[in-house]
Amino acid sequence: MFVPEKSLGGTELLLAGLLSSIKHDVSKFNIIRTICDPGLIDKNKINILWVHVHTDQASVARIVDPEFINHIAAIVFVSHWQFLNFRNAFSLPLEKCHVILNAIHEFPKREKRRNEVVKLIYTSTPWRGLDVLLDSFELLGRDDVELSVYSSAAIYGKEFYDNHDHDYEYLYERARSMKGVKYHGFISNEEIRRKLVETDIFAYPSNWAETFCLSMVEAAAAGCRIVVTDWGALPEIAGSFAVYVPMQYDKTSLAVEYSKVLNQALDEIWSEDTQNLLDHQTVYFNKFFSWNYRRSQWEELFSNLLKSTNS
Repeated sequence: MFVPEKSLGGTELLLAGLLSSIKHDVSKFNIIRTICDPGLIDKNKINILWVHVHTDQASVARIVDPEFINHIAAIVFVSHWQFLNFRNAFSLPLEKCHVILNAIHEFPKREKRRNEVVKLIYTSTPWRGLDVLLDSFELLGRDDVELSVYSSAAIYGKEFYDNHDHDYEYLYERARSMKGVKYHGFISNEEIRRKLVETDIFAYPSNWAETFCLSMVEAAAAGCRIVVTDWGALPEIAGSFAVYVPMQYDKTSLAVEYSKVLNQALDEIWSEDTQNLLDHQTVYFNKFFSWNYRRSQWEELFSNLLKSTNS
């Protein structure tokens, strides 16, 4: 059942966060999010392309089309991993390229409390690793763990939901039927943030080439232990704070290896070392990935573009 009317996906949340944080007058800028379409160019403004996806997505296929790229003053990538991949895949004007990591709104200091069971959470779309996680959870065979799944195609709007969500109904049904798993479907980002501060582990065996992973950063800032694959930009963004499982294309093998690593993370979640690490993690992510920290990079970019336009 389709729920959201005013839901915000990752790129919408980021644009809203940017516009609410910066002090610049952005009326002179046209920020194009990912879709490289000449029809989105505004010749009366300074055009900025803000790319959120990997090189293999159809939305960026025309990034080097002269009709498009010649009108772009700056291309903003959200991780160095993403930029390097685009640089290798396309003949980009490197002088226009910038890397500005994404940002989040800070989380309040987390209240330390030990749940009756260790709480896991999955907050991504169903095609990014939910099948692997359910396999891994089943392999755990533990009674002291609870997995909450917040996953749906609804985040991308009604048309996308109607065309694609039914393809993953088998995963939702499986989650509903599994012992220790609670399937919740879609909830807003505000609700997700409230759930994260009550959760112990962000469980994400991603098989998707993430260029940043906003959901992981929010989970880390909220104080969750991060257990993910080493795929895409995840190691760049999470650094030494996360526990990594080597990515494998064979999902059965990946589920087995992820289950082993997750099991160890569960055993160690209440250890002094892990809890101390999480204390440092929340401080780091709430500072370094906050809009308060990140906005200066955007403001510098805006200022430089205005100067070059007026010179």
